[in-house]
Amino acid sequence: MFKLGQCLTVVFLLHFCGNPTSVVSSSNNNQASLMQKISKRVLSEKELLSLAKKRVDPIYPQEANAIITRPRYGVFVYVEINSEGKVIEARAIRGSSLEKDAAIEAAKSWEFTPIFGNGVSSISGVINFGLPEDYIRKDPSHPIRSYEEEVRKNPSSWLAHSRLGTAYILHNQLEKAVTEYERALSLQPESPVILYGLGITYRDLGQFQEAAIHLRRVIQNKPDFVEAIYALSWVLRDMGKIEEATALLQQAIKVRGDVDVKNTVYSILYSMYEKSGQEEKAILMLEERVKVDIEIRSLDPEDVAANPVYDLQKIADYYEKKERYEEAIKAYQRIVDFQPISPAAFRASIDMASLHKKLGRQSEAIAICERLLNYVNSNPIRNSQGEADEMRGRIYMEMDRDQDAILYFKKAAAKKTSNSIRPNEYLYDLYLKVGNQKEAAKQKEIIRKFYEEWERPMREGNRIRVKP
Repeated sequence: MFKLGQCLTVVFLLHFCGNPTSVVSSSNNNQASLMQKISKRVLSEKELLSLAKKRVDPIYPQEANAIITRPRYGVFVYVEINSEGKVIEARAIRGSSLEKDAAIEAAKSWEFTPIFGNGVSSISGVINFGLPEDYIRKDPSHPIRSYEEEVRKNPSSWLAHSRLGTAYILHNQLEKAVTEYERALSLQPESPVILYGLGITYRDLGQFQEAAIHLRRVIQNKPDFVEAIYALSWVLRDMGKIEEATALLQQAIKVRGDVDVKNTVYSILYSMYEKSGQEEKAILMLEERVKVDIEIRSLDPEDVAANPVYDLQKIADYYEKKERYEEAIKAYQRIVDFQPISPAAFRASIDMASLHKKLGRQSEAIAICERLLNYVNSNPIRNSQGEADEMRGRIYMEMDRDQDAILYFKKAAAKKTSNSIRPNEYLYDLYLKVGNQKEAAKQKEIIRKFYEEWERPMREGNRIRVKP
């Protein structure tokens, strides 16, 4: 599979790679999308905040400061604002379930200066409320002794004991964490957050039965505590109870079905199905995750984490491996449709051309390659590191114009950075194809020396370089 390096900075206008009917359909869709943008304008976070007349901070519950439920990136809330500057819709996109409700309620109280006119009926955007000020962390400014001091000052505080237990988890002192959570539970019986802390501690200790008992109690007391559902599903998986784990995850979507929960659930289910060899079910979960990513990007175009291209590539790879080429082509086309100006679209288009060739559709393959070539030749593309030359070589290679491909790969090899060997690998394959054993041997030696140099730091115990 052809892979461009991450340093690639050029872009490709590749939506022309579809067939004529798809181009017409795309045009109609673009017109509909344009009309939608006229009626509903999506603002960046900076633009949205500049219009805020009244801001309200969330009042997070104590439980939000007692434990860490997931990586802490704040709470992101999507808001839609009417012509009076009032919030008419607010829903969470990312964040802890212990904090989302408070953030949503705060967002509903915000007021904005509207910017309507020219057909704009409403505006929308995303507010990042950040984290509670006193959240538990592992850093030099909050050493573990600060949480131990908190307990010494407030020995009867369940919150203090729970926070210390969480700090012990962060410092991998799991037995001490159990002790503190048990003390907290004696002061606040059946508290979901304390039971959750105990559950994940026992999980990390490898005591799965004990972990499951505590996590089940969490869900019984607080059914919408989805992080406990995630944790219990992993415990059940490790206990070999895959069916029970997958059924439990579906429950998370029922009790709190926001896009963040769906994305997490489908990610966990994909991992479980993949590891258990249920490939078809795993692909279905990728398809669901693609839908969620597209929905998130429609709400927050700046959310780079919601990128379905990676999953679409996996889907295409799966179908190609199964020789289900038509389905693979459709997946590659979806990459082009979603991100038409990108290196990912270039790779997907090349892969489509290759599959068309396998299916005997030479004209379709050539048409894709010619459009790519026309774009590369007519647009300024950085070539100081041989990127444009390598692209041309890859296109010519797919068109079976081997001598042209060799010419441009040689140019790319002369300009390539020190940590790239791809042009030489392509040259080696091409020289073998055209029967030039002497030149193939030269390229093989260049490649051998490169990888020997790459592997040397590992043999010598030095830092490992990134494999090209």
